[in-house]
Amino acid sequence: MWSRNYTECRACGRSDKPHMARGLCNPCYQAEYRLAYPEIVKPSKRRWYEENIQGTERGKLERERKYFAHLREPTLRRDNFRCVRCGATEKLVVHHKDGQGRASGDPNNVLENLETLCRACHIAEHRLSLIAGKRANNFRRPKLGRWSRRWDSCRRCGTTEIKHVGQGYCRNCHYWMKRHWPGLFSRIP
Repeated sequence: MWSRNYTECRACGRSDKPHMARGLCNPCYQAEYRLAYPEIVKPSKRRWYEENIQGTERGKLERERKYFAHLREPTLRRDNFRCVRCGATEKLVVHHKDGQGRASGDPNNVLENLETLCRACHIAEHRLSLIAGKRANNFRRPKLGRWSRRWDSCRRCGTTEIKHVGQGYCRNCHYWMKRHWPGLFSRIP
């Protein structure tokens, strides 16, 4: 038995997630709580982020290790803390020349592949590659061949015949959920 009064989550209908409270599984209960109490959740998340990640030496070292294999500082030093394109000395970033940086699965973190750019030159560099990529795709996103990006069918009724609206629900289920749980799904467009 999933809970004393319910056999499955009353929001998503799943019983494989642990029961939390009021007939909701843990993810659905937390989603409802976040919607009901944003003034409590947002400052709490921000405080946790500031204490554990942002601005800490540990966070900086972890980002440097992950994205540049500890070669960010040597690259900046090699380029005399100046942008190699315009000579700026403020708002410097380290750029992967071949484009195999943090977005690629296998970043090319070799000192010869890294260069120092100011933020403006870095944006200009990537703007050209983004425009070229859009032209290659004729400004259209590639088709996924699926009902939705995340779900193969409606989370509630399982159909793929009715158009997807949002949150993994077809149009009919979306409006039904909105009517029956307005607080939980108030942010669904």
